[in-house]
Amino acid sequence: MNFLKLLPVFFCGLGLAACGEAQQEVLSETSTPVSINTDVVQLTVLPRLYAAPGSVVSDETIHIASRATGFIQQITVREGDRVKSGALLAQIDQSDLEGAIKQAEAALKAAETEMEDAARDLARIEELAASGAVATETVRKARVRRSLAQSRKVEATAARDTAHAQLRYTRITSPVDGVVVERHAEPGSLATPGKPLLVIVSDRAVLFETFIPEKLVAHVRIGDRAFIRIDSLSITLEGVVVRVVPAGDPVTRRFLVKIAFNEQSGLLSGMFGRATFQTGEDQSHVVPPGAIVVRGGLRGVFEIDDANIARFRWLHTGRESSDWIEVQSGLMGGERIAVSGLDALRDGLPVTPVTGDGK
Repeated sequence: MNFLKLLPVFFCGLGLAACGEAQQEVLSETSTPVSINTDVVQLTVLPRLYAAPGSVVSDETIHIASRATGFIQQITVREGDRVKSGALLAQIDQSDLEGAIKQAEAALKAAETEMEDAARDLARIEELAASGAVATETVRKARVRRSLAQSRKVEATAARDTAHAQLRYTRITSPVDGVVVERHAEPGSLATPGKPLLVIVSDRAVLFETFIPEKLVAHVRIGDRAFIRIDSLSITLEGVVVRVVPAGDPVTRRFLVKIAFNEQSGLLSGMFGRATFQTGEDQSHVVPPGAIVVRGGLRGVFEIDDANIARFRWLHTGRESSDWIEVQSGLMGGERIAVSGLDALRDGLPVTPVTGDGK
């Protein structure tokens, strides 16, 4: 009984479907053709790209330390301060070194006096030896005394010069133009050789540092071009790969890559960005961006068949540029597609191609 009640509904549905097909046929036959431009779906070679996040880093990070031992009198900079080459960074107390210089100069004076005395004695003894008044052994000892005095003078001179050099090291200056990023000491603390006081990042050269996976390291070579998007500056800069470190991280299996910027204006160490490399090429079908139509949130194009009827085709798209959009599925290549008048097109509508492939 229920089945019999559903039969009219079933036949009514068939009638509506047939009516819809008839309407579409009428639409194709009686609608005024829309004039459009067409293009042919082409197979082309596209770059295979890989984007890797990274950071702007300084190629010169300098750890400033004292070569002299002494208490720090002053440190003239703090984190974030910009410094010029030769600018005073810190001053070490000179009292101990000034005392060492005076001591070295006194020792040098004594050595010079001793050498002069030894030289006079040697000259007198050699004169007496010539007349046979003194023994040969006495002459030998006089010569040894003069040699020892000369050695002590050389030693005292070196001690004096070293003390003067150490005095120069108490004034610590910046070796480069840059920015202070770390400060490890305060006035009154003891500076010792090798202990970092400050860290300066040089302005002379900044690089972009990123990591690439193991499977791509063979495709990235020194000299390759790359494009770096710096989010904070809203700019994309061109660069060149200058280093590919051949030792990868044993845990992540990633390899360090450094890129030199062609333009460094406004870049600061620590800025985040993304580098895009070309790691190969693929053959893919492409369509112009102007041919894409969005229906129900999905992308597609209007294919023009041999009868010049527009048929909507859903697409699965991939990579994009300002000139093309990659088609991963939905087209086989060689199809004619509409590239103008898209707002007026409907599925099944007749068209009149005015330019394009000539069909």
